[in-house]
Amino acid sequence: MSTSGDAERFVDDAAGRAGHIFDPRTGRPSSALVTATVVAGSATLADALSTAAVVMGDEAFASLARRLDVGAV
Repeated sequence: MSTSGDAERFVDDAAGRAGHIFDPRTGRPSSALVTATVVAGSATLADALSTAAVVMGDEAFASLARRLDVGAV
């Protein structure tokens, strides 16, 4: 199980809040989700997928989670 998010690591300035997880498509901090938890067969897979979930957002990640048969919140 792994949880990723920007609850602890972020910058809050005049431009707004920016987390430490970046969206590789834009090069900007991800804004799809604040936190995601994934339960998978290995800790390494859960860690990678929880970070991906923060970038992808609810709907896109739900489809991936079903295909990979992992639990996600």
